[in-house]
Amino acid sequence: MARRVEEIERDMAALEEAIKAIALEFHDTYNDYLTALGQAMRQQLIVASYYLCTQVYPEAFLSLSLRERQQLQQNLQQQARLAQPQLRNLERSRPAETSRGGLSQEPSPEEDFPTPTDDLAIEMLAPQDTLDTPSLNSDRDRSTSRFTFSNVPTNNPEDLARWQEAVENAMSETLLALSCQSNRLLQEVGILPKNFPEAVLEAAVRAEPSGEPVVGRPNLLKFVVQIENEPVETSNLPTLQNSPLIPIIAIHLRLSEIEFADSTVMAGRNQIRTLSARLSTLRREFQKKQRERTVAAAEAAWRACWFEE
Repeated sequence: MARRVEEIERDMAALEEAIKAIALEFHDTYNDYLTALGQAMRQQLIVASYYLCTQVYPEAFLSLSLRERQQLQQNLQQQARLAQPQLRNLERSRPAETSRGGLSQEPSPEEDFPTPTDDLAIEMLAPQDTLDTPSLNSDRDRSTSRFTFSNVPTNNPEDLARWQEAVENAMSETLLALSCQSNRLLQEVGILPKNFPEAVLEAAVRAEPSGEPVVGRPNLLKFVVQIENEPVETSNLPTLQNSPLIPIIAIHLRLSEIEFADSTVMAGRNQIRTLSARLSTLRREFQKKQRERTVAAAEAAWRACWFEE
């Protein structure tokens, strides 16, 4: 029996070495991936902003002075540069509430890109007095990760899986934050309506199921809103005929669309998927050996204290 326990211990030691090796691979792979993602994120933000300013709201952009246009462009680029280091900031990551599969929603290829005056399928009714801006950030502040990007767990596959989850959460949160900050900049200069409550924009971006991707144009979100008992500046916005609803198209950076548009980022994601599959196998084997060790130890303990009366 002691020999069986020793064999299990040797098997677990081998698994632990494999876990250490894959942990290092995870760190190096994510390091390269996040570097590429940061560059692609900046490029895609500029592309989305360009489309909003020239195709969706061209009149509003033309109403700006040359200095205002240049300042807007510089501010958008600066926001993207500042966001790149945050991709590794696990302390800002949120607990996962849904599966990561939710990041990979793609628009239907059969749909044509609608103009801002088209019928928008999603309705978001939000009286201003019911919106509490701090509550939008409460889920971010509720819990923080105990991991850091450089401190990769190497002894336990469960901790390594949680570290990976924290990295993915940090990426998602960074993209959401950059989207909200960019929309705020567009709002400040009047591309998006200045009097439109910022909380509504943030709520729409964070609650993507309440809106639709703009088909054919990545990293944009379309939705309609109605603000009750609050005048809204709509001079730069197309309005729906015979309807009080206001259509909005805003920036919403999506990880799946950034990956699809950049081959380097997509290659990194494929490497991460391969590592994740290997980690899943190691987790199952590790759990199995832990169970075997516990059972063997219990059997040995039973025999050690057993005596015939």
